Amino acid sequence: MRRALLICTLLTSLGAGAQHSQDLSISWGGIGFRGDVGPTWTLPTQGSALTLGYRYQGHPHYALRIVAEQGEFTASDINSGRNDREARGITVRTQTQSAWVLGEVTFLPVRIPSFRFQHTPYLFSGLGMTAYNPQGQYQEVWMDLRPLATEGQGLAGSGTTNYGSRALSVPLGLGWRAHLGHGSWPRLKFSGPG
Repeated sequence: MRRALLICTLLTSLGAGAQHSQDLSISWGGIGFRGDVGPTWTLPTQGSALTLGYRYQGHPHYALRIVAEQGEFTASDINSGRNDREARGITVRTQTQSAWVLGEVTFLPVRIPSFRFQHTPYLFSGLGMTAYNPQGQYQEVWMDLRPLATEGQGLAGSGTTNYGSRALSVPLGLGWRAHLGHGSWPRLKFSGPG
């Protein structure tokens, strides 16, 4: 925790004497699921997420973001296209809530403020926490799966404990940002599993 606070402090103080920018963002996007229920890989996505964020840039190459996200995805064997999974007929969904602190590094300098067109690819990574609640559908009713120990966690003789409701998450990805004019920064980003 101390190390994370030190990194955040260093990132925000890099441009202490320089100009800075701050953004508030709201975004909506898709969530994909890859597992042993439903299709092996699918597009379009199987869920969606609403994200709120704050971004501080005090240096032409570095920025700090704080992000909160609420999402849900669903996977069903019926949509898998595989006979073995269709016969099994499992449908699951998971609701997630996440909070992250992220650092961004842009490849090309972003001048603040600027009223001319600027664009740059960027990398981001950070650390956060994700809470989740997996559910399964049985006779049209959604049931929490954790107390049922559906994979044997916590059962006598299994040698395992119940899985938790929270996990450490490490978002990692890359994106492209364009400054089209005063107050507008469209972004395109791709990120891996947290």
